[in-house]
Amino acid sequence: MAIQIGKDIWVSNLGSVLCVMGIILSLPWFFFYAMGKNLPIDASIFYYSHMIPSIVDILFVVAILISVIGIRLSNVKHWIDRELSFSTEKISFKWFEEEIELERTRILRITYKKKRFSSYNLIKIKTIGIKQFELRAKQSDCNKLFHTFEDILYFDSPIGIEKVDEM
Repeated sequence: MAIQIGKDIWVSNLGSVLCVMGIILSLPWFFFYAMGKNLPIDASIFYYSHMIPSIVDILFVVAILISVIGIRLSNVKHWIDRELSFSTEKISFKWFEEEIELERTRILRITYKKKRFSSYNLIKIKTIGIKQFELRAKQSDCNKLFHTFEDILYFDSPIGIEKVDEM
């Protein structure tokens, strides 16, 4: 089965830095708006309309945009083509320079997520230990893998990970 493995590149590191920078830039907004919370209603109207400059609101919007762009950039990966082989008892593939053979008893769960506007499924194989492998494969290639390992197959939905009952 043809798969691709993801490798972080410098853009993803830049995205992480941008995300943290956006969060730090949004802190003054929370500070200024928390200062007027305990004021009486007439003083709080004056405080929020005249004392806080509009640049603070603009700074907050820019900080949120920087954070969103940073999150998007941190998910960028360089995908490398590999071959995955599996049977009912094990999965084996090459992870960069290391040959990985995972026995079924060592796999905790296999989660998959269908990305919008993409013909690929994002597959995460979580082992009993701390290792997690992030792969992607075409939907047509994934079906046989999903049927073979349907007892440990989960779907990654926006509300969390859900057990797949039947394929």
